[in-house]
Amino acid sequence: MILRRWYSLFVFVAACSFSGDASQSAVNFCDEDTDCPSQQCDLEKQVCVASSSADSFQLVIETMRSAGVEGAGSSVFSEVLSLGELDTRDFQIANPVDVFGTVRGKDNNDQPIRVLGSLRFVRYGPIEGLESSVTTQIFTEAQKTESGQEFDFSVKLLPGSYSVFLTLDSNQSKELPPIRFSLEVAGALSEPIDFPYPAVNELCRLRGVLKSIAGNGINRLEVQAVDRQTEQPLSTIDVTANVAGINGKFEIRLPQGLSDYVLNVVPNSEALVYPAVVIDPDYLFPNDNCQDVHEIDVPAPQSAVQISYVVKKWTKPPRERLLCRRLPCACWARSIPTSLEFVRSFDVPS
Repeated sequence: MILRRWYSLFVFVAACSFSGDASQSAVNFCDEDTDCPSQQCDLEKQVCVASSSADSFQLVIETMRSAGVEGAGSSVFSEVLSLGELDTRDFQIANPVDVFGTVRGKDNNDQPIRVLGSLRFVRYGPIEGLESSVTTQIFTEAQKTESGQEFDFSVKLLPGSYSVFLTLDSNQSKELPPIRFSLEVAGALSEPIDFPYPAVNELCRLRGVLKSIAGNGINRLEVQAVDRQTEQPLSTIDVTANVAGINGKFEIRLPQGLSDYVLNVVPNSEALVYPAVVIDPDYLFPNDNCQDVHEIDVPAPQSAVQISYVVKKWTKPPRERLLCRRLPCACWARSIPTSLEFVRSFDVPS
């Protein structure tokens, strides 16, 4: 259908190096005009160029829901257009689709549990860094369709491919890590979709001890696994502590087979002077089997030292100033220095 009035259009223009399909010249090298989709080669630089700098461009349209109107939160799509096509153009946007489903897992006794939190549906645009997302909360109690099928969430989305990020509520996030799903929305759903959360006993338990090079365990450090590229949280959070007489112990939970992640270590208390540390498990323990306890050397915590400084200002008593008027040379010999002290203190790492 033609673009509905409740959509607002935002247009972004991204310059292209040449017109036509970029896949025809992946490296953009050329020796003559016939090597280029634009039929024009810069012989000096040996690269394809557009016949005009404004011959073609990529039009990116973001649709956003108007206030008070039910529909998809936002989405993006694009086309490569040339200037000759801009006289009149109708853009076709599909109707939003009702997407609903369940998010269920199993506890340690293999009993089904409802997973609570929020779902963020992300649709990535054609340009790096351009994305649109819709976030919905999981119902605290399951709802039912007219046919009696249960569902835990409901959201309107435009057709397309989505990455779905599940963030658990504060109660469950201590035991259950966030997780990512993939979703392809092609059209209206006839039944609920299912996002199966891994059973608790199927989660990987990454355990370790953070210690200084001297061998002393370090407490009050917060540990979490995050995506190496996006820093998206991928695990539960734990704070190093004394467990069974051993300082610096931690245990986090994350999905089995997770890859391309690092461990972020930050101080849990402002009183602890400590830098942010990134640990690469691919380097330190690439063959982790979710059973070993890893001893990891990290910088030792720094202690705060108070430093004080004194600023002195030398003055002369009033009587001496009177003498100075009569005997300038004798004034300085007879003046009695006094001082005012200004004390400042601050903490610095040792």
